[in-house]
Amino acid sequence: MNYFRKLKLHYLQGGNFFIILRLLIDNKFVINIKSIPTVIVLLLSNLISIPFLIMQKLFFWKKINNTKIEKDPIFIIGHWRSGTTFLANLITRDKQFGFFNILQTYHPSTYILLKPFLHFFGKKVIPKKRPMDNIKVALDLPQEEDYAVANRSLYSMVHFIAFPRNFDKYYYKFGLFMGISKRQLRSWEKVYISELKKVTYSANGKQLLIKTPINTGRIGVLIKMFPNAKFIHIHRNPYEVCLSTQKLYGNFFPMYDLQYIGTDEELETTQLAVYEALYKKYFDEKNLIPKDNLMEIKYEEFIRDPLITIRQIYARLNIEGYENNLENFMKYLNEEKTYKPNKYKVKKDKLEKIRDRLDFAFKGLGYSKNFPKDLM
Repeated sequence: MNYFRKLKLHYLQGGNFFIILRLLIDNKFVINIKSIPTVIVLLLSNLISIPFLIMQKLFFWKKINNTKIEKDPIFIIGHWRSGTTFLANLITRDKQFGFFNILQTYHPSTYILLKPFLHFFGKKVIPKKRPMDNIKVALDLPQEEDYAVANRSLYSMVHFIAFPRNFDKYYYKFGLFMGISKRQLRSWEKVYISELKKVTYSANGKQLLIKTPINTGRIGVLIKMFPNAKFIHIHRNPYEVCLSTQKLYGNFFPMYDLQYIGTDEELETTQLAVYEALYKKYFDEKNLIPKDNLMEIKYEEFIRDPLITIRQIYARLNIEGYENNLENFMKYLNEEKTYKPNKYKVKKDKLEKIRDRLDFAFKGLGYSKNFPKDLM
């Protein structure tokens, strides 16, 4: 039994009681009978959090609201399982950057008030590695900000993990903003800016480095919010990405889902739909990014020589500090040098589904559609 299943942590555990109620109503209370105890625990833990949520708002709202995001963020984008986490973990060894940690995303409404308490217990319960890929997990490593938004709003892609029967709504509408109303988008923007201000405040005004794969399909909205934002897009062979993500769904979703999650075949179809929509949106919108603010890298080249890639990123995006942080980068790489990615052996028909559906992505990202021999 892995750490996550053992601990049964849930991303909604440190959120908002009323958001959970609204999510249940939004899903017409359709939940798996086995998930009823989890729902009760979530409601109780969030009910207990209400006084602390109110106290944080009373004591810190003005300071957070007056916080200025002086420099537009740097966004690391790319499909899940493309190396976004490893890239973010490495770059954030440069102390000039602020970022969301796991406690800030799971407890966004109480983190500033309860920081010492949350860090004390967080060190005891947070697993050392992720179950799906053995990548290191720690309080001083980046986490996806969309979990913080999910704890404060209905308008988050993350909710399709807990409510997979409502996938179309949470992923397409609230993840990629396809068919979202102006009012809903304004509400999302308000929560999003609020969360970025909280983390900027906690990071003493540092420029934020944000790693969230769903942002790959939100370029148009993010550029309007942050015209000078910089983007680092990391991509990987679609065969590897899809197979790895499908394994991720099988290991990761059961930790959070409150409904019937579906068969392996349904998860495979969902994953291909996620990839297809994400990259069609990215290819449509990436030209909105000023040329000097976008760096695209291949995972395969990055893994071969991370330091060369990081140096190229700093030079391309005009980021200062590479030489000053070289020792920090090398220290992290030495800590991770024993890491070995998962290996897969799959049937030909599975690879054919990926090839046929994602033909546009192979071409757009510059990968051969030939089946890798090590996957068969």
